[in-house]
Parts: sequence; C-alpha cells; structure tokens
Amino acid sequence: MRLRPDCSQLLPPPPPSSVAMASLANVFYNSLVKRNSVYVTSIFAGAFAFGVGFDVAITSFWDNWNKGKQWKDIREKYIQNDSTAN
Repeated sequence: MRLRPDCSQLLPPPPPSSVAMASLANVFYNSLVKRNSVYVTSIFAGAFAFGVGFDVAITSFWDNWNKGKQWKDIREKYIQNDSTAN
C-alpha cells in the first residue's frame, strides 16, 4: 500500500493577513450570523443606519450645490416681517 506525502509540509504557511481575515470572519459569524434573529436584526439596523446616513449626505450635497437658489435662502427677499408692515 502506498502512502501519500504530507502536503502540509510542502505548502508555505499562510500570510498573516489571511489569518487575520479568518479570525475576523470567525468573529463576524459568531457575533452576527450564528443566530437568525440577531442576523435579521443587524440587517434591519444596518439598512436603517445606511438610509439615514445616505439621506443626510444627499441633502447636504443638494443644499450645497443649490445654495442661493432655494426658498430657504431667498425667503427674506419676499417675506416682510409683521413689525415692518405696520
């Protein structure tokens, strides 16, 4: 009977970054994905946080891009105060 050579001694050791990624994946799995209720809750929380962050970022960009053209910027030109109308 012929034995196969031990392949683990022929291969170089994995780089440290892949070891770190494996441990990061292990932490991710054990903390979020292992239980379905925690996984679904983290998906909903992440989607909500992304939606709020995206809305704030786009609103800020829109306000900056259209500065001086929006009603909130030119309102004082067209609206008189009650104290000056009398």
